[in-house]
Amino acid sequence: MAASRSARRIASGRSAGVAGARRSGAGRGNGSDGRERLVAEMQRSRLLAGAVRVLEEQGYEHATIAHITARARVSRRTFYELFPNREQCVAAVLRDAAEQVRMELERADLAGLPWHAQVRGGLWTILCFLEREPALGRVLVVHALRGSGPVLAAREEIVAELVALVDAGRSEGARGAGCTTLTAEGVVGAALAILYSRLARREPRRPQLTGLLGDLTATIVLPYLGSAVARREQARALPQSANGKQTRHVQPMTAAVDPLWRVCRCA
Repeated sequence: MAASRSARRIASGRSAGVAGARRSGAGRGNGSDGRERLVAEMQRSRLLAGAVRVLEEQGYEHATIAHITARARVSRRTFYELFPNREQCVAAVLRDAAEQVRMELERADLAGLPWHAQVRGGLWTILCFLEREPALGRVLVVHALRGSGPVLAAREEIVAELVALVDAGRSEGARGAGCTTLTAEGVVGAALAILYSRLARREPRRPQLTGLLGDLTATIVLPYLGSAVARREQARALPQSANGKQTRHVQPMTAAVDPLWRVCRCA
């Protein structure tokens, strides 16, 4: 169910692009060339959606081009017209999923807020997405680590973007000035490791990730703003969901299991 829903999100995003191309007149005046581009875009969308389902069902190691084309109901010939290999196809899924997260972050309208507020709001948006779309979450966090070449390159682009956002904490307060880019890399790596452990479990129920908001926010702000701010962030209530109910909270992390609680004292 989750894989099908996530695959539909990939497909619907691509379909919206195709529809937009139609509305904007893409292909007008070029006749068959324009139609061929639209068909290719739709075929690509089906292959990306098929890849999400196959990764969820087979795992990265056992996912093959044959599995993807069968799921997408697209010929192998068409696959190779669009992607040179499986890794390029999975990398495209990775970039499309990351773009969906970026769009949700834009809708969250966090620009202009203090850095720590952007961290908390951005984390909330990301955690909600990963919890709502666990199959895409596993592509972003779990399967991406098992790939090679293009998949790892796509992952590095995403990680570099997250590191840059966290690294901006050096400008908020005197404590952050003592940190380096390596601090941000360590914080992002720790957060991804925690999410990996939750998403890789493949439990029957949907992963509970939003409850990690306070602990992850505290972990990120600690090196930059100190333990007092980190404790306040950890203790804050979760945002209200659309229906006005508070999101379920998970067992909080402790200093014993939080990998960065005593790391990088940038006084």
